[in-house]
Amino acid sequence: MIGNDPNTREQLKSDFEFTRLAIPRRVYTQAHLDYIVDAIIAIKDRACNIKRGYRIAWEPQILRHFQAHLEPIIKT
Repeated sequence: MIGNDPNTREQLKSDFEFTRLAIPRRVYTQAHLDYIVDAIIAIKDRACNIKRGYRIAWEPQILRHFQAHLEPIIKT
């Protein structure tokens, strides 16, 4: 979300990367939340084995984090 350097158009690096998990109130049961917690724990447990990510293939001038097009990073 930091964006690109205005001169070089290179992606600026962030010191940290966070993920926000927003949950609407009064929509999900405790069973739903337990399932989500189990899924997040499973992802964390295998995080060191996940080698791929996504890169921004296209981004608009504003609100890039809402409208960007992503494509998988293919590592050989």
